[in-house]
Amino acid sequence: MQEKRGYQRYLINGSVNLKFEESDLSISKAELVDIGFIGFSIHSRDEIALGQIVQFEIIPELMDNSLIGKGRIKDIAQVPQNDVLVYRVGIEFIDVEKNDILKLININQAKIIAETERSHRQKPSDFGPY
Repeated sequence: MQEKRGYQRYLINGSVNLKFEESDLSISKAELVDIGFIGFSIHSRDEIALGQIVQFEIIPELMDNSLIGKGRIKDIAQVPQNDVLVYRVGIEFIDVEKNDILKLININQAKIIAETERSHRQKPSDFGPY
């Protein structure tokens, strides 16, 4: 299946709190799936209506600070996750500090590079007696 997005998404572990602007409804601890410069996606057990404006707080596992802003629900699909159907929700950024997004992505990429380098390092004993 061909990718529809014209930009890169980065897989980042974390949670997301949502507060719907036009109601008192809020969702705590949806699971962050990925993030890009234009938006992010979550897995939620709660049904969400397309087009709603939400205030969000993204709480990545990699950072002490959260990413706070406002977004619009752009895409919703039910997907299986651990033998349960959940909603995969795409949220487009409306108001967010772009430098904070860049910082989060850079920290995530640095972590991936460090883990890859660590897993590829071999001890001298791995090469035999010589």
